Amino acid sequence: MAIYRRVGSSCMALSLSALALAPGTARSSASNEEIVAEIHIATGDRCWAYSGHATTFMGKFSQGQNVEVKMSGEASDYDPATKKDVKSWQPRAPTAEGPGEFSTEAEMDSNVLNFRTPANGTYRISFYPCAMWGGQGEVRICAD
Repeated sequence: MAIYRRVGSSCMALSLSALALAPGTARSSASNEEIVAEIHIATGDRCWAYSGHATTFMGKFSQGQNVEVKMSGEASDYDPATKKDVKSWQPRAPTAEGPGEFSTEAEMDSNVLNFRTPANGTYRISFYPCAMWGGQGEVRICAD
């Protein structure tokens, strides 16, 4: 069994064989493979929406833009009573990185991140927990 934890801007698998034997431990079939989607907010629009398996979203923003990111996705937990994985829709906590070592992240239980871009450039938006990487998800990114 592997548990995924966020390390900087990526996920890293931690092999914890002791947890594999612990009853009631959440399991995941998630991957730590990064899947990138380009953010394209159409001219005249304020928001961009995505549905799929991407783990990372890359886009260009201008200095001083107010950006709002909302994310949620499929999670899987092991039910020891049925001995099956139970899927549910849960919040994903967004993270953002950009020019000049800019970095910010939402609280673990929040699926919303608001930030003001400090500089022109490309921003990388992702999420945690990394155990949700590879699952179906929905993302909405708005900027003004």
